[in-house]
Amino acid sequence: MLEKNRKYLLSFCLILLNVSLVVSQGKKEIDYHFVYIALCQDDNTDYQKLIYELKNLNSELQDKQHDCVLYFTKGMTQFSTNDLKDWEKLYPLLNGNNITNLYASDEVENTLKVFSKYEFSKVKNNTLTTNKYNSVIWHTYTGKGFWQAEYNKSILGIVIASCGINDKFGSNFQLFLSHDSNDPIANFKTESALGKYYSFITDENTKLKEY
Repeated sequence: MLEKNRKYLLSFCLILLNVSLVVSQGKKEIDYHFVYIALCQDDNTDYQKLIYELKNLNSELQDKQHDCVLYFTKGMTQFSTNDLKDWEKLYPLLNGNNITNLYASDEVENTLKVFSKYEFSKVKNNTLTTNKYNSVIWHTYTGKGFWQAEYNKSILGIVIASCGINDKFGSNFQLFLSHDSNDPIANFKTESALGKYYSFITDENTKLKEY
């Protein structure tokens, strides 16, 4: 009787092991996407082109079923969401009316509030710690005015550092810097895109994309 019970117990353990293996193999690796859109007075952005690009990105992200947060600003006007369906509410805001200069310190504070609101990640000892996401991917849409004012360093660079993304997480980080081809970014260099503190920025994990 005891031997029979042992066999049942062994069979049950093997079944549980097989189930756990199937579940772990079928588990999807989730990426986190952050979409940052900033417009300022010195840009020459074609808003219809930008809307078209964002709609394409939205479709791609819906297909991948990854987590995504979008944040848009043009000074006093801000919009954020973690629901891909809410992007439709953004498109009417993409126009040339009432664009004001950004203030870097305010923009950093506002962006970090968005991360806090949508539980972006946990930062410990100035380092990103996350078991939830396979990688972190940023998509930025800015104009030449953003770069002329060096907001790429004083906003994007500082926000990325504040999120704990650094050399230790660099291989799991991707940055796409997108801009209107009619509004070119002059003298762009990958290694200096975010300032002097970001040695992990390379041609492999950072791309300048024209649309």
